[in-house]
Amino acid sequence: MSELTIRAEVKTILSDVSNIGNVYDYAREIKSESKYTDLVKTVISGVSISRVWFIYMESQATEQIVLGIGNQREKTYKYKLEGWLGLTDSSETQASTLITAIESAFAAKPDLNSTCFYHGFIQVDSIDIEAFGNRVCNHIVLTLTVKERST
Repeated sequence: MSELTIRAEVKTILSDVSNIGNVYDYAREIKSESKYTDLVKTVISGVSISRVWFIYMESQATEQIVLGIGNQREKTYKYKLEGWLGLTDSSETQASTLITAIESAFAAKPDLNSTCFYHGFIQVDSIDIEAFGNRVCNHIVLTLTVKERST
């Protein structure tokens, strides 16, 4: 499969997580309040809130597989899933619940619906509080390492 196909499937799986918010498979430029509202704001449980995720590839490497039959290569893609969740009184609980749901969604699809050989499951890089669009948000960075084999 191509990198774009794999990335699209990562977006699909992430988008299917309940209460995930808006998901984009590339970074978006947000310079105006109207753009922020269009791209970041969403309604969850009847409340308008900032909640957005961006997926981007951090690195890519190709290795020759010397064991086995044939001339195979293994390509490794390292994706970052970066999310901002608007703060509420229960933000820490919401962030933890959402991360668990994301981990479960990807664990249930070890080959990303047949778009890759396998993936290394979701890794939590960081959870902190940052300003995003002049709002204070939980900022979550996750890593997903994906392996693809080809001849």
